Amino acid sequence: MLCYFYYSKQHQKHYLSFYHGDRVDYPELLSEGRKKFKILLLDMEEDLPMELIFNILDEVKTYIK
Repeated sequence: MLCYFYYSKQHQKHYLSFYHGDRVDYPELLSEGRKKFKILLLDMEEDLPMELIFNILDEVKTYIK
């Protein structure tokens, strides 16, 4: 698994969750007590931050065996 897309009832927003997010350091990512995943909250009124998403994906892919 690399990432998944889901909806947060707590934040009332969609998010992307990244496996091995615990190993990357981006201020936009939230861990909220998760051990291996961090999430990126998405504002559905704005364009997706594609450059940020691709940068995070490139970095977490280095931890996938």
